[in-house]
Amino acid sequence: MALVVLIVLVTPREAPEVPTSAQYAELFAHRAIRADVHGEPQPPSVLAHAVATALPTPETFDAPVARLVIDRIGVDAPVEVLGVDSTGTMESPDGPDVVAWYGFTAKPGQGGNAVFSGHVDYVRHGPAVFWDLRKLQPGDGIEVRLADGTRIEYAVTAARLYPVDEVPMEDVLAPTSTESVTLITCGGTFGGGQYSHRLVLRAARTEVVRPS
Repeated sequence: MALVVLIVLVTPREAPEVPTSAQYAELFAHRAIRADVHGEPQPPSVLAHAVATALPTPETFDAPVARLVIDRIGVDAPVEVLGVDSTGTMESPDGPDVVAWYGFTAKPGQGGNAVFSGHVDYVRHGPAVFWDLRKLQPGDGIEVRLADGTRIEYAVTAARLYPVDEVPMEDVLAPTSTESVTLITCGGTFGGGQYSHRLVLRAARTEVVRPS
């Protein structure tokens, strides 16, 4: 039987105002650093979930998205463009040190909500690119760099830790009326080959620095 993927467009909404301090207490509770940990599972299915679209702005950024930089936690990672697989599931980043930007969401710098994901750890590797994402606090900087040297800067506004089966993908992927980036990784406890939770962090654009 053929699989039908439903794409639902939703009305833009404000980024959720969820303080990070109350959410990080349980993140990685009882979680030991293990070099043999299995690769984390793919994010939940996006079947019948929202797909974000870029909101129009006066600015145009033609250069490809190249890197994600988070100085606070030592992240300076290449970005690959991913989408969904044949089952309608969001594709998972190809390795421990790369970040995925989902090309069906807004492009950074052009309005709306740009969604990224990265592994928290990785099989036969240990801690991965988003291992320390849990440490970010409101106001911490996140920077998206384009191939032409343009830097698009954001500040963390909110984070939420969701049980893996309760991630509200409509809200995570939905367009936002303020330009945002949303970062997704695994969290909670590890067992049975997967993590119990997903950490979803959002940041709002603060500045654009173009190459001189």
